[in-house]
Amino acid sequence: MKAKTKRLSIVLVALLIVTALMTVLAACGDDDNGVVEYNDGTYTGISATDSKGAYGVVVLVVENNLVKEATFVVYQSNSVKKGEQYYLSHYNEELSEEEQSATYKAAKLAIDTINSLGAKLVGKINPDEVDETTGATSSYNQFVEAAKDAIEKAKK
Repeated sequence: MKAKTKRLSIVLVALLIVTALMTVLAACGDDDNGVVEYNDGTYTGISATDSKGAYGVVVLVVENNLVKEATFVVYQSNSVKKGEQYYLSHYNEELSEEEQSATYKAAKLAIDTINSLGAKLVGKINPDEVDETTGATSSYNQFVEAAKDAIEKAKK
């Protein structure tokens, strides 16, 4: 009888230890299996300023854990929106026609890139999935930083 009682005690202790370990491990784990969920709504994110004091602002609408709408604007240090005039101000009449054309094309590429970044985030939630475009690296970096700021605010 003592042998049965001893075996039963060992089994009970082992069950208690296993149960305790399972409880501890369950408490340490993610309830959502690592899946991040986001609140529906409109969120604004702001990047840090660059060396000239310019910064980017992203406004996005999150719905069903994805970006439904997104806009991106870059502001100069004086909080005036960078637009076509800012980029085309690099146009210099002292340049040759060929150089002026190249400058204009580069400015136009920067404008088009900035204006397209928000749309490229629609249907996604991770701004790192938006491809970087040559010619607007600083603006792209500001976009990613501002978008991450906005998305962080949307987390449940």
